[in-house]
Amino acid sequence: MAADLLPHCPSEFSSERYWSSFFAKRKQAPFEWYGDYDDLKDLFEKYLKPSDMILNIGCGNSTLTEILFDVGYRSIENVDISSTVVKQMVKRNSKLRPSLVFSVMDVKNLDYPDSSFQVILDKGTTDAMLSGHADSVDKENEFDRIFDEIDRTLCVGGRFLCITLAQSYIIHALLRAFFFNRSNYIIRAHKVLVEKSFVMPTFMLVFMKMKHLPISLPRVLEVNLRGPVIKCKSPEDFTREIESVQQLHFLTEKMQNNSTDDELYVDMMENGSVKYRCYVVNHILNSHVKRGYYAVFLCPAGREDDWLYRTVTGRKKLVQEHIKSYHRVLVVLLNSAFQYGDQKAIESDLNPRVMAFAPAGIPADYKTPYLSLNSQEISQANVVDEFESEISGKMLVVEVSAENYDSSYKIRRLIFKSNAYTSQTEALIESDGDILKTTLPVDVYFLLALISCNLHDNLPVPEKTHSSTELEKKLEESKDEKLMKKLSIGLGGGCLPSFLAECDRRFSQTVVELDRTVVDAAKQHFGFVEDDFCECLIEDGREFVSKFAKSIKPCDRRFDLIVVDVNAVDSASSAEGLSCPSREFFEPAFLKDLSTIVAPNSGVVLYNLCCRNPDKELEIVKTCRKAFPHVGRIQVKDYVNCVLVLSNQALNETRLLDCSKMTDLFDASRVKDIVAGVKF
Repeated sequence: MAADLLPHCPSEFSSERYWSSFFAKRKQAPFEWYGDYDDLKDLFEKYLKPSDMILNIGCGNSTLTEILFDVGYRSIENVDISSTVVKQMVKRNSKLRPSLVFSVMDVKNLDYPDSSFQVILDKGTTDAMLSGHADSVDKENEFDRIFDEIDRTLCVGGRFLCITLAQSYIIHALLRAFFFNRSNYIIRAHKVLVEKSFVMPTFMLVFMKMKHLPISLPRVLEVNLRGPVIKCKSPEDFTREIESVQQLHFLTEKMQNNSTDDELYVDMMENGSVKYRCYVVNHILNSHVKRGYYAVFLCPAGREDDWLYRTVTGRKKLVQEHIKSYHRVLVVLLNSAFQYGDQKAIESDLNPRVMAFAPAGIPADYKTPYLSLNSQEISQANVVDEFESEISGKMLVVEVSAENYDSSYKIRRLIFKSNAYTSQTEALIESDGDILKTTLPVDVYFLLALISCNLHDNLPVPEKTHSSTELEKKLEESKDEKLMKKLSIGLGGGCLPSFLAECDRRFSQTVVELDRTVVDAAKQHFGFVEDDFCECLIEDGREFVSKFAKSIKPCDRRFDLIVVDVNAVDSASSAEGLSCPSREFFEPAFLKDLSTIVAPNSGVVLYNLCCRNPDKELEIVKTCRKAFPHVGRIQVKDYVNCVLVLSNQALNETRLLDCSKMTDLFDASRVKDIVAGVKF
């Protein structure tokens, strides 16, 4: 019988013929979409008054309108496109509720005067009408007619209550109608706590109609999904808040029977930003532990980029070797952009949410323990400075304690709030009173500098016997002959060009950075300096390379070294598992331009590549080989990052990691510790 009730295609949900057939087959049996009165009671009490004139659109044969009538809401009009169900409802209520009105009516053409109702109630009708037309531009005008009629018949001060599954196309249509096309609505989203839930969570979206004013006022978008009301700064933030609840719901459903070692994660949002990133790690190897034990591990603030917390392998190691008493552990990463308070404040914030991740069968009175390596570290990431950029958004400079160093050292990081769980730059900082000196970039930048200084036999070797003044004098005497030309696409904190300048003044460096605010942060907090050896251009890196390739002549000097180190901010790259650089930097045309502007005999292109998708990384390597005959890959130990080495000439692995001709800043033991493997 259930299969007979389903439509042949989603678009039939908007058909009168389908609904008449549906209700004829069900006869008098009520059908409750998206919860019943008990699930919605608290929200109705918040937004309905007994004196309200209420219009229930797409009423179907739900008992909801009857219960509302019985508890005191006596002025209710019900409409439905199906004459079959209207006849059923009239007959069902003719004796008990003769004043309860049911009419056959199309919601796109309501037969009521303007401003007739204080409340318009929609329980699944918008979802049904839009179903099957998510990508249909031709249908937008038809959908707008529905919302035009709702707006016309709703009085000022009235509320349109839309109970929905809030799929992305539903949210898009509703925001288009009541946010973008109209400026006089306050919009709020609630999560409906449905006892017998759909696979998808249910929401009530409330659209409160205000009086049109001659002046423009700030728009109000709010969500009340997990606790207090949160004001959203934009429609995108509003949508992300709803999507985070949906993601959590799907994850909870999936985890109920998940006993494998597959790692799952969910982002908990606040004000449009990720406040907590949560990884669910099952300890299946610990078979002697009683099933059902569960704990929450809080990553120390500012340590989100450490291998132990950032990688799947690291989190498994954390659980299997350091948290042995629990079958499931929720590893929670904090966001340096938020101020959390102490650990008790974090626990209070998380307590209402964490049981959604617990294994099935856990006792109802189970008190979830919160674990950390050091509770004092939880909230002690120090925000040194903040920057706001039209291009990159909000940026933070933060400092945390440096492991394996004494207390006089710290790790300083540049973090983009839009990608808060990836450090754009990090450097080891030595503190001497009020003086801070950037000493060394951490492993990825160290390796880039190592390769830069040591790649080809015909590059000049730094003379350690000379003082820096003597060396600069020698270089100045034969600048054009001695200095290698280096191009950096992307600056970040400027650690790599600064490090190269510190350890080896053979380079004449050109840095191309799109965002001037990033340059300001690099100069103020990471020791980046422009001088005779280093210039910084504010320009799009891809456009710079394209123009240079088109203008270069056969006799012109090419770049000896090109480093591409750019954060991926586009959603398409992120969806492919690519964190840096974005996929545009691997387009064939861009790679061809790189091969044109790099020195043909000894030139090298280095990519700082962070890709969590092995198939995508293999695709990238294959694409690079079409432009460069020789491609090397060097894995950075305990990091997701690797370094791609592109050259027109054969690369020698032994020469690549030979430490005999390095400056004093490189040592063989450190190189061996950092490099996990070299593949050509």
